[in-house]
Amino acid sequence: MHDIVVVGNGTSVLKLKKGEWIDRHKTVVRINSAKIIDAETTGLKLNVWSTAHAGHLCGDAFNGDIVAVLANVKPGSDKASEIKQRIGNKNIDLFFLENATKSWLVKEYRAVTGRHNSFPTTGLVTLAHYLFDMFLKIDCIGFDGMIPGRIKGTIRSIHYGHKKKLPGASPHNPKAELHFLQKWHNEERINWIHE
Repeated sequence: MHDIVVVGNGTSVLKLKKGEWIDRHKTVVRINSAKIIDAETTGLKLNVWSTAHAGHLCGDAFNGDIVAVLANVKPGSDKASEIKQRIGNKNIDLFFLENATKSWLVKEYRAVTGRHNSFPTTGLVTLAHYLFDMFLKIDCIGFDGMIPGRIKGTIRSIHYGHKKKLPGASPHNPKAELHFLQKWHNEERINWIHE
């Protein structure tokens, strides 16, 4: 077990019932509109909230032990300002992606997708941040939305917190996401729990 776990929003989080395992990590990172349901499935701990914009604020984001927000946006942008407003005066650090993650995005991710305007999910960017900017090995769970058979056309039912299917996000590339999850898992940089 590594010190950090990044908890995605895939339905496997509920099926695998690894909540106690999640909460034993020193740092628990949750993504976008994550929901904390119970100790058995999702775990209860939240230290870092990683988001692409303030609209994804999870209901539990500022309860408990949260110490930081990782913003997948440009510093000084309108989205960064929105996130700062949502944080308010709380003693929470706001940090942004660093050059190593940006370099991975431009050189590797876009080379795999073959598109200069493609963007990874916030989850994959979060993993890249901890691998390339922080030089850490990490555990991750709930990244099952990119597994073949879970995606049907442009409609994906991949977020455990939503009762209805969510529309697929056009800039994301599921095959590229799966490529990097498998690559990093095989290189033992991440421990990807998905079955």
